[in-house]
Amino acid sequence: MPSSANNSRLKNQGCGALLQSLGNWRRPLLKRENRQEAVWRKKVQAERQARRETYLRARAADFDPCWQGADKLAERGVASAYDEAKRALVDLSDVYALCAARADFDQKRVLTVM
Repeated sequence: MPSSANNSRLKNQGCGALLQSLGNWRRPLLKRENRQEAVWRKKVQAERQARRETYLRARAADFDPCWQGADKLAERGVASAYDEAKRALVDLSDVYALCAARADFDQKRVLTVM
């Protein structure tokens, strides 16, 4: 609790001193909140990454249906199908990076395009 000397000093200095005093008080709280938020974000990102890897490992069970699905989407010839095919190819690329070799993905991609 501020002393009467501090009260009179704050009254004499006006609102600017009061705001500065409040800012000095609040700064450590904001730093703590920022640290807590950073920890929370890292936790959420780790959970998201774990779910993604689980999904990709499930897709790795059989690559051929994934490639066929991407081909069928691309054959539809519409923008939304191309977007879906692109996402499927990104997933396949990530599956190969996680569970196989990128060179295998590149070779299969070239054979599929031909």
